[in-house]
Amino acid sequence: MKTFAVHGAGLILALGLVNAANATAPILFDPDGTKATNSASVISTFDWAPGNSIITTNPALTGGGSGQVYVHSSLSGFADKNGDPVGAPAGLNTAFEITFVGGYGEKVIPLSANSVTFAIDTAPTFKNFFEVWYDDFSTGAKSSSLSGKGYNDGVLILSGSVTSVGGSFSMVLNSDGTPKVSPKLDAFGTDNYKSGTNTIKSITGSGGTDVAIDVSFVHPDFFKTDVSKLAIDLLFNSSQVVPFSQTNPSARFTTGTGGIAPSLIGAGSANVPLGSINGLTSTGFMLQADPNMAFNVVPEPSSLALLGMGLLGLGLRGLRRRVQA
Repeated sequence: MKTFAVHGAGLILALGLVNAANATAPILFDPDGTKATNSASVISTFDWAPGNSIITTNPALTGGGSGQVYVHSSLSGFADKNGDPVGAPAGLNTAFEITFVGGYGEKVIPLSANSVTFAIDTAPTFKNFFEVWYDDFSTGAKSSSLSGKGYNDGVLILSGSVTSVGGSFSMVLNSDGTPKVSPKLDAFGTDNYKSGTNTIKSITGSGGTDVAIDVSFVHPDFFKTDVSKLAIDLLFNSSQVVPFSQTNPSARFTTGTGGIAPSLIGAGSANVPLGSINGLTSTGFMLQADPNMAFNVVPEPSSLALLGMGLLGLGLRGLRRRVQA
């Protein structure tokens, strides 16, 4: 097999300029707020479970362009101030859950026949948001990767907007140059994805993301450190793969802020049909996303300016450091 960069895969790998100028800043976080089960502890990273992302309309069909990205996942654990995994706090995903939803416009820029880069598209037609929610199931429902529901209910504990993106995605090709197609988009447990009587297939590939987020609100019962005061608040990085092997593809994605019901249907529907082959015949392209989220500080403004001038010529470099929960 060999790899080939999908034009418009829509999900992104390592924006080196942001990462080189920043350092992870441990914060004090209480995972269940005012409840007594857990107390605040020092952490550096949120480790999210494998989740879902979609880009629509799929720029892969046009060889470049822009699309709307939506993404969601639930928390599986943390890393401490030294970057070592500390696992899940008591009651996580049984007594309560922490989830996120996000969306942004993404511009796909082909560099050659086999490579693309990505950038944020700030056109007002695209929705840009990022929210983290705490839910003890008293007012909301537990999140479901298959339905795509339950990711933005309960109590809003953080919100902001995406300020930069960048990255790549590669599709596997057969020896004759044709795309390698997986017989199932949903290779996780029961195949839940069919178009009529036929199983929805998917291209095969992998990539990653690096997204910077400007935080505008944090709930003080949870975030004992006000991360909105940091110059660049969050770096959100994620790997993406197809087909899905660690979670179910989501049928819906939240398309707005403030706890609205999921509305974008992503699987075999008239709204955003996947067609017979996800990523190849689909107007929306779905990927399994496995994210991490770190809190960051930056150097003094004068140092940052000098770093920026020097780093512009260095190109992209990988950031992702996978935390095992």
